[in-house]
Amino acid sequence: MPGLARIKFIILRYFNHGTFKWNIKLKSRKLNYLLISSAFILIPGISAQANTVITEPAANTATYQCANVVNTKPFSKIYFSERTQYRTAKWSFLERLMFSGVVLQDGWMKNMYWSVETDADLGEHFDQWKNSYQEIEINKPVPLGQSDFYLEPGAVFHWEQAGSRVDPYIGLGYHFDATWNAVLRYRYNHQNHDDIALDGSYDDSSEHRVDLYLTKVVTPDFQVQYNPTYYSKVHSEKFTYTNGKNHTLQHNFVFTWHATPRIYPFAELGYMDKYKRGNSTENDYQIRLGMKFDIN
Repeated sequence: MPGLARIKFIILRYFNHGTFKWNIKLKSRKLNYLLISSAFILIPGISAQANTVITEPAANTATYQCANVVNTKPFSKIYFSERTQYRTAKWSFLERLMFSGVVLQDGWMKNMYWSVETDADLGEHFDQWKNSYQEIEINKPVPLGQSDFYLEPGAVFHWEQAGSRVDPYIGLGYHFDATWNAVLRYRYNHQNHDDIALDGSYDDSSEHRVDLYLTKVVTPDFQVQYNPTYYSKVHSEKFTYTNGKNHTLQHNFVFTWHATPRIYPFAELGYMDKYKRGNSTENDYQIRLGMKFDIN
């Protein structure tokens, strides 16, 4: 299939431009090596799938049913995505490489979402490497009886040079119809290390986070998501956000297209609240552009 071959070339190009160029600079290289290794394991599978020819038995050939039927369904759907972010008030770029998927095999893990990503701050001119962090996320939707409601427990595991963080969360979702979905989620971002407080001491900078996800499938090839997020510090008297307050409200819109059955370009536009720089305050906006590839 020529289309699959083109997808393989595009993914390899992104890895050549991104991961191979950047892994030399990353402070935490283990996950990047994992991403690179996964690429070489997964991408050749595209070629194998492209070169597989399904043949039908001849009309006069006897067929036999084997007792041990091979299950051809993959264990999980797998996607690779690349995303570039720019913050207008911070004057900085952030680059993300991510593998994600949903478990397909029958059993207690079916429909479980997973992702593993590496992110790097590229600075103002896309030529700096200020810091980097990595994250792993899992969640599992749980239907509530025969209703359209469902629970979505999950967790995010975050680590960087400064330390690590564990973010358990619980969401309540509702399917209005086949094209309209909402999820209200509470998440506790638990810091496993102390940060510098306003008074110069070190303390726990953990925070509460509340998200609302509203997703609308406009057409079979286009969908929109609105995601307001509210953050507040646990120790509100010791820590503030970039707006100078101990709480902040951010808004983000995500637009996703199905350019082909396997390629999904997306764009995000967000308002990150006020940004204080010295005695001046300005609005901070977030612009994200990326591409998601269905690789199996």
